[in-house]
Amino acid sequence: MLALYGAPYPSEDEARSDGGIWANKLRRAFAAVGATARFELGPSNFTESALADLSSARRVPVLNDDNGVVTLIHNPQTLFARIELGPSVRPNQAATVTALCSDHASSELTASQMRAYRFWSEADFLTIPAARFALLMIALEALSDPQPRTGETLAHLQVLIDTTMQAQIPKEERDSLVGALAALEHEAVRNACIRAAMEWGERTYGGLPAVDFVKLCFRRRNALMHGRRDLPNFEEAARLAAELSRFVGELLAGRQLIEEIDAVRAR
Repeated sequence: MLALYGAPYPSEDEARSDGGIWANKLRRAFAAVGATARFELGPSNFTESALADLSSARRVPVLNDDNGVVTLIHNPQTLFARIELGPSVRPNQAATVTALCSDHASSELTASQMRAYRFWSEADFLTIPAARFALLMIALEALSDPQPRTGETLAHLQVLIDTTMQAQIPKEERDSLVGALAALEHEAVRNACIRAAMEWGERTYGGLPAVDFVKLCFRRRNALMHGRRDLPNFEEAARLAAELSRFVGELLAGRQLIEEIDAVRAR
């Protein structure tokens, strides 16, 4: 477990606002070292009556040690009760995470990055490799930014849409075809992910350059999702999930943090 405590603030609003900034710094730092964490507030471990009993026994306030940003009335003697389940931050990771949460580290995370972080982190709590690989692919796709098609390609697509709208076929089929064609106004998610991988140059994952690794992941994901006979077995799914987790984590962290870690390791 890793906890970051802030000094007392004049108001709860200021504490919560600053807490959100530092939570994002922690997300990036965790992603950079491959340490997953749940930042969303979930069901508390202990009931109010159980906390009251603990407080009475300890003779100090005892609260649930919930995930995410928690604000409370300052009391140096307050204790936090929790039940540990699943992965946690290893001691050697904690020092790196703390160092990476520097003032110059970006605290901005887009809505897509926040969704991707949640999928990436939750995947680490899955025990079936195929399920973990599938959820990590969802995280990767959440980070993609498909660009709109332009020029002759878009013009050709519009001709197909117009022709389909005038076709003498059942309305349900026509609407379905038009919807499918309209979705092609943006590049494929696979291509957007490959484009993102290009920014990592010759950095390798599973012995492959980033671009080739992403292409492999999409091929094997398709085999898995469509139940093909050549779907990944236990060992292959485990290997792909391990390397994909590292790739998505580095995408979430950003080049700046990853280059800082690489520089430290190269010393």
